[in-house]
Amino acid sequence: MKTLSSILRRTPLLMLPATARGLSTPPPPPPLAQPGLYPPIIKADPSSWLTSISGAVVVVGAASGIGEQIARFYGAGGRKVYAVSRSIEEKIFEDSSNIVTARVDVTDDDSVAALISQIKEDGEKVSALFNCAVLLNGEKGPERNIKGIDKAFFLDSFAINAYGPINTTRQLLPLLTKGGTVVNLSARVGSIADDEMGGWWSYRSSKTALNHLTKLSHIETNRRGHKATFLSVHPGTTYTPMSSPFTQRRYEAGDESLHSAEFTAEAIAELVAGAGEGHSGGFFDWSGQSLPF
Repeated sequence: MKTLSSILRRTPLLMLPATARGLSTPPPPPPLAQPGLYPPIIKADPSSWLTSISGAVVVVGAASGIGEQIARFYGAGGRKVYAVSRSIEEKIFEDSSNIVTARVDVTDDDSVAALISQIKEDGEKVSALFNCAVLLNGEKGPERNIKGIDKAFFLDSFAINAYGPINTTRQLLPLLTKGGTVVNLSARVGSIADDEMGGWWSYRSSKTALNHLTKLSHIETNRRGHKATFLSVHPGTTYTPMSSPFTQRRYEAGDESLHSAEFTAEAIAELVAGAGEGHSGGFFDWSGQSLPF
């Protein structure tokens, strides 16, 4: 089994200043207005998780940013990965024989069903699903005030940020192996208890909905005896093509709290490896800290 460090050395890096990569000793997350409801996740070596569970990894929103790096991480670890997005190009992962690409619109039931059929035809089960597709900014958002809310952008935000993850989860659930994990990429701004700033109406509220959907997924599957772990994860402020309109100045200044997508992918993999039954349904940040809903 390849070590974590060897995997990362072979993975192409989005080059940030060394102080902004967060790869050595990143500063702790900002303090919380209220504590979370779950015990913290003690992060573990992803190599142990890779050897303890079988099945493919599915990464939604893998065309760039955090999703791309999660796909590369598990692909480099020897796991078969289905890297999907509405606009993904095959050539993005042409250097990895373990990664299969597919164009999937997570808001479309038939599109997701086609992915499920492909996985079944390949004879695969799923060990982990990472829902990383997100809508944050566009011509009509993020909104600074209530007057700026646009109906189409608002509904698109909920379709991609909330319905998309639960759509892939509900359709993939029969293929999820015992002890498998579903990670919904959320955001700390989706916390109601921790919100002291306001703004970003569509994004915030859709992530709040996603956090509750994570909790509901845990409750229902636990009731049915399907042992799986469901996590909402705030990745920290990560420099990606999506976030660059809001992080470019911090990137140029070498902000030490700004993560690279590679670091964030590693941190999330460590959370997956360290999470247990008592964490399922919870909301956590990249460091393992429990966040309030």
